[in-house]
Amino acid sequence: MVKITVAAILVGLLSLSLGETSASSDFEAQARHRKHHHKAHGRNDRMTGIWKAGKDAQDRCQWLGQNFVAQTSLKANGTFVEYWDQGSNPSLETLVASYPNGTLPKKFIPDFLKTLLDVGPDVDISADHGYGKSDGPKGSRLGEHGPLGSLPAFCRLGGFISTSDLTGVFFEAWMPLATDPDVPLAQIDTADYPTNSTPVVLGPQGQFLKGPPYLFDTTTNAAAPAARSLDGNTEAEEDNHLVDRESGARKLNGNKILDLVKYDGWNGRLLWIGNGAQRGFPPLPDLKSAMSRYRFAVAGSNAGHWSASSATSWALGSQKADSAADWAHRASHVGRQAALEAIDLFYGPDRGVRVPSKPSATTFSKSRLRTYYSGCSVGGAQGFGSVQNYPHDFDGVLAGSPALYFNSLNHGQIHTQTTHRAKIIGDAIFNVTQLLGPVHSLLLDQCDGLDGVKDGVITYAEQCKFDFSPLLCGANSTYGQDAANCFKPEQLANLQELYKPTVYEGTEIYPRYLPGIETSATYFTGAAGKAIGWIEDAILNNATDKDWDGYNQTLAIWKQGEDLNLGGSNFDKADISATLNADVKIIHYHGLADMTISPLASTKYFHAVHDAVQGKLKDGKKVKDNYRYFTVPGMSHCRGGPGAWVFGCSTQNDAGNVPARFDNLHDAILALVAWTELGASYAPDFLVGIAYNAQQADVPNNPGLPPSTAANDTQALPTTFNSVESGVKFTRKLCPYPLLPTYSGSGPTDGKKAWKSFDCKKP
Repeated sequence: MVKITVAAILVGLLSLSLGETSASSDFEAQARHRKHHHKAHGRNDRMTGIWKAGKDAQDRCQWLGQNFVAQTSLKANGTFVEYWDQGSNPSLETLVASYPNGTLPKKFIPDFLKTLLDVGPDVDISADHGYGKSDGPKGSRLGEHGPLGSLPAFCRLGGFISTSDLTGVFFEAWMPLATDPDVPLAQIDTADYPTNSTPVVLGPQGQFLKGPPYLFDTTTNAAAPAARSLDGNTEAEEDNHLVDRESGARKLNGNKILDLVKYDGWNGRLLWIGNGAQRGFPPLPDLKSAMSRYRFAVAGSNAGHWSASSATSWALGSQKADSAADWAHRASHVGRQAALEAIDLFYGPDRGVRVPSKPSATTFSKSRLRTYYSGCSVGGAQGFGSVQNYPHDFDGVLAGSPALYFNSLNHGQIHTQTTHRAKIIGDAIFNVTQLLGPVHSLLLDQCDGLDGVKDGVITYAEQCKFDFSPLLCGANSTYGQDAANCFKPEQLANLQELYKPTVYEGTEIYPRYLPGIETSATYFTGAAGKAIGWIEDAILNNATDKDWDGYNQTLAIWKQGEDLNLGGSNFDKADISATLNADVKIIHYHGLADMTISPLASTKYFHAVHDAVQGKLKDGKKVKDNYRYFTVPGMSHCRGGPGAWVFGCSTQNDAGNVPARFDNLHDAILALVAWTELGASYAPDFLVGIAYNAQQADVPNNPGLPPSTAANDTQALPTTFNSVESGVKFTRKLCPYPLLPTYSGSGPTDGKKAWKSFDCKKP
């Protein structure tokens, strides 16, 4: 692939505006039933498929671009292909600059840089330190090639799929190839580093080692530091033991789960990745990360529109119902179909891990490729959108912190954000530093030890019976005697409102948020704007006057949104019996310290599913046979927070965010694949998350962005960076609801093996 210079990127954007042997026998028996492309390894051939990097793969990629529109069953247009050599790592800017003229609408260009920040930051593959397949085969050192590491060779296909007369979905599918030792790694292109989307990496003293160019002296060369070895800190070595000797849990190394023990090419499966918020843009960093770590063919979309995360004007106009349907579920449906057809055409229709399919999944094959979904936030809700509307689209769904009950969620976000708006509550406002400081300290004093250990995490968050009276100025307490941080009566009442459900005229609209959200204090900015925008545009059709107060919501407005359910965007259909009867596996997770989406909304939906499918499941099945919901103590929205939240999920790919081990206990993606393909004996009774030590830094505003962007809002709190390079804090079991990890009374509570000291117990 001929790389593009920084100048060319700018020009391009302008043009766009125009185990033991006996223990492993059952696994081997099950694995023999998985038809896999590895059996057909040989020379690249258009009749038998493509598997290895090189000239044949490059030619096939170009052929795909020339023939996809004619051969797909969908209405496709505006397609393009790129072949990226092994060792490439195109920046987000470079990837977008490759879009054909006219791909991005002219009106979107002013929001482009902000949207890339919403999508990013970019992925630092070198910071994965060889996790999974990120280093490639022995000797290739893909993960250390270039300032941010590099990727396997891959064919990139993109284009539009029509969904109605007025709407369409832009999708991308990336198809990785095995490394060819006879083909040199691509030359490093300085245009890819540093860029505006380069992730920030801190050194041992908190200095900036990597990041956007504005963080560095532009008169010097901002070269990346030399790669550092962590002496196997990610424990990615082969582990053949199927049963953990201490916990009794069934575990399997990811290379065996994905059939990649001696191979680094395509794993024979498709992973579709969802979007976040109202954003309309392909999830490029997640595509990179998943392809690098697991060697999935990966795909994603713009959800049917181009916009930043906070934009809602796309939900206006005569096409609004179709646009909302695309965003909620249809983009994943048609994009998945396009990706499957591209895979059949590129690799060959008999390649990959396939199962019988009636009717055929594509026009090219009588079998169906194993297909998975991963997404968080709205991406998690879009996963449930597929579950609720297309029972046979995915074999397994990993849905995190989902924006379920979306209409109600918007009202809940406005309610919480109101507590931090001076023009509304006046003198009752309190500083965010008080929330993270004395409020959080008091709640830790009162509730941290409920799980048997004081570790800075409120595990029993829903069970926490808190009392804020010690915060009142003048109270006989450390907090009450601190004149700078104590709360006046009106401030205390406002603080209490933050932890209450949203109620209109006696009707509960949205469940409460839980103690622990204090560590998410930075989320006090931003959520209300897009919530108000959605209500004004999608629900009220912009029929408000200029003096309309978006913070003054009513029961009538909420009911209007419930009745409208624009395009199925409420994500509230509880009867998913058709999907469960299709044997689709669902892993649903939610952080208990989430201030953006209440974890109790996930709990509500989990109960609603049980009620809705009662008596409708076949062959004596139970919900837990196919659907399990895990809570993550101390995790903020999708990631972040003081808890053990790193376990291989969507968006958990900031520099150094790697699971503790490459197996089905520590990595949710691997857990989903193992459960789906190897059966009930690998159903996850618990997962294991890891918490890394944190560094904090005051990251200056980006001078290249307009002052109106969220990135340039005043940051009252420093940015926290959790990374494997900072060392392990602890691990914890993540338990299926309603169980919670509880200290057994013996064993370590810190370090990599601390999870073995905890049991999943009912509160």
